[in-house]
Amino acid sequence: MIDFLRELRHATRQLLRAPAFSLPAILALALGIGASTAIFSVFHAMLLRSMGFHDSGSLVSLWLTDAKRGQKNVEAAYGDLLDWQKQAQLFDNVALFSSVNLDFPLFAGGEPEHVDGTTVTGNFFRTLGATPLAGRFFTDGDDRPGEPQRVVLSHRLWITRFGGDYGVVGRQFRIGENSVTVIGVARPEFDFPRDVAIWVPLRASWPTVEKSPRLGVFRAVARLRSGVSVAQTQAAVDVIAPQLHKRLPLGSEEYGVRVTPILDEIYGAAKTAVAILLGAVLIVLLIACANVANLLLVRAVERRREIAVRAAMGANRGGLIRLLLSEAVMLATVAGGLGLLLAMAGVKALVMLAPAEVPRLGAVTMNLPVLLFGMALTFATVLLFGLAPAIIASKHDISEALKQAGPRSLGSRSHTGLRHGLIASEVALSTFLLVGAALLLESFGNLAGLDPGFNPEKILTFRVTLSKPDQASRRAFYSEILDRIRALPGVQDAGAILIRPLSGTVGWDSDYTIEGQTPEQQRSNPHGNYEAISTGYFRTMGIPLLSGRDFAAADNSSTTGVVIVNEGTARRFWPSGDAVGKRLRLGSAPSAPWLTVVGVAKDVRYREWESVRPDLYIPLLQRAQHRTDFVIKTQGDPWALVAAVRREVFAIDKNQPISNVTTMDALVDAALARSRFNGAVLALLAGCALLLAAIGIYAVLSYSVIQRTPEIGIRMALGATPAEIARLVTSSGLRLVLVGAAVGLIAAAMVSRLLSGLLYGVTALDPRAYVLAAVVLIAVAVIACLSPALRSASIDPAEALGSR
Repeated sequence: MIDFLRELRHATRQLLRAPAFSLPAILALALGIGASTAIFSVFHAMLLRSMGFHDSGSLVSLWLTDAKRGQKNVEAAYGDLLDWQKQAQLFDNVALFSSVNLDFPLFAGGEPEHVDGTTVTGNFFRTLGATPLAGRFFTDGDDRPGEPQRVVLSHRLWITRFGGDYGVVGRQFRIGENSVTVIGVARPEFDFPRDVAIWVPLRASWPTVEKSPRLGVFRAVARLRSGVSVAQTQAAVDVIAPQLHKRLPLGSEEYGVRVTPILDEIYGAAKTAVAILLGAVLIVLLIACANVANLLLVRAVERRREIAVRAAMGANRGGLIRLLLSEAVMLATVAGGLGLLLAMAGVKALVMLAPAEVPRLGAVTMNLPVLLFGMALTFATVLLFGLAPAIIASKHDISEALKQAGPRSLGSRSHTGLRHGLIASEVALSTFLLVGAALLLESFGNLAGLDPGFNPEKILTFRVTLSKPDQASRRAFYSEILDRIRALPGVQDAGAILIRPLSGTVGWDSDYTIEGQTPEQQRSNPHGNYEAISTGYFRTMGIPLLSGRDFAAADNSSTTGVVIVNEGTARRFWPSGDAVGKRLRLGSAPSAPWLTVVGVAKDVRYREWESVRPDLYIPLLQRAQHRTDFVIKTQGDPWALVAAVRREVFAIDKNQPISNVTTMDALVDAALARSRFNGAVLALLAGCALLLAAIGIYAVLSYSVIQRTPEIGIRMALGATPAEIARLVTSSGLRLVLVGAAVGLIAAAMVSRLLSGLLYGVTALDPRAYVLAAVVLIAVAVIACLSPALRSASIDPAEALGSR
């Protein structure tokens, strides 16, 4: 140990004497370690930290499927719960919760506010295996019609609204018109469904739900029995699903159930993206290690005379390896410490810049497991870049080494071959990352080029959720809000819609029947996106009407039902262009009233940015729902109107809060955030890899020029021109690049299909991405080769021959 500490001190002095070597090496390793640790912190928070579930591997989501419509995620109904609970051989527990977060008006002292909530069956928390931080969770006894309404608070709401007061358990407050009692507080890691602030028992808050057993507005979560796998459950459900659901109108042969692991459901594409980014950043670290290994190898070869002297004085090979490895240990230690500091800053940047849709983003921290990962990574780098150069350099021929004292004697062909192999590997890994980055950036470009169907500029939007039960009072309230807002200075126009565009998966699915369709044809209709809109909505949003007319004040509850459809729906059902005047009805029931098509509007991306659905617009004055989103076209900054808008709503009802205040520009930006983030981070990593590879090429060629100076002198003495010498050096570097690029392109073609779930409008084998990656790489390689090539061309033959 004393000898090793002495060698570490010696290594420290050596590194301080050679800052041109040590500083680039430390910075390269620090960047690799810091970036890897920062990305791992996201990976750890998402996939390795507890979510407050017990044995999450046995938890699954149950989705209904509709083969006729090609739909894999159909919401469940209360009747499905009753059916699934009978399958004791498959499930220990099955629970339901609302398919979308509900907007609850909260009155708990101070200013009223809207919070996200969900209704759940009494066994919801028991199914998930969650335990409370304070109080208790629901039991089956809480979830009965007529029971006093009780609620569970999220940890976030408990802190922000109630100041973390444990005395809140047992306290009463109002949600809408209902008095509720707090019985428990969830732990901070429990966030399911995501962003929920309040959980409410289903049947206690909705006593008539059992009378609508086929109303599909729920999601289901189940715990598998011990020893039963997801695949076994899916196979069993496939057999029994037709018998369970044969009473359904659409027919048992078209109906099924899909079993999905709960973690796949929660994380979706985000899990794939984080895993890919973690793999990419580790590749960058490998490239950094290869670069430092190359530098250490050259440095060790330069010290062959010193090593030979030590050997001649009795040092054994193990001692020499330890001596050379001590430099690697010091480099890794300093780089690791700096890397962890960079990781702390990187974690903050990732949390700030990552899309809000990334699950558990708030749980990303530099905790103990992340720090241990960073430390393990630091010591792993010692083995990656330090051991091989130390072993190679410790092989010595004392007499030969003592004869070679000049800087030209830079090692054997095996040393050169190893350095060239490391460079080719760096190029291959860089090419691999460049292809991935090119694919993701091309995908982002395709997404960014899509037309949302509306003009998002200078539009403020907010939500109002009413507890008023009757249509007349809702219509009057919404109309008065619009009248007051339109009268505000700085407002160009205003409108209202049930659910604004780009609300993610949130929406109101609706069956519909086109006049003249048979029941079989009706079952093939894709679900429509139901929207109740006010007059002026299309004008405010800049959505053009392609034919027909907009809704008018005369389209109210006392007149004939009308509907506006989007162009995709018109093209599908009335391809001859005569949609106006045709009729459809919502749902499949023969008793549903017919609605006359009075207009065709441009397609709008209401749910997800990537797709357009059939849109069915109904006048708000005919069907006003309990919640509505408002849109305001402003002359200046939309945010400047927020206070005035809130003031006007409070003037109508002082207990009516507004919520979900944002701009349409922000919603568009959020819709593209995931694709932009994935592409930007991978492009940044690919750029780092490319820079490191270029530095490696430059270093190897520079040392090669020094090593081959006598040879170059002979060539020039025999008549070689400077241009020929420059081509010779450049070609030697480009040969390494071409070999590495070929390997990298092949590897990318084999692995890039992992990116398929993150791509839009581009395949994993798109040739443009591969060509672009190759062109960029070769261009950077040529630049890296340029300086050594020019230096070789300027060598004086007489001086070169005299140095032999």
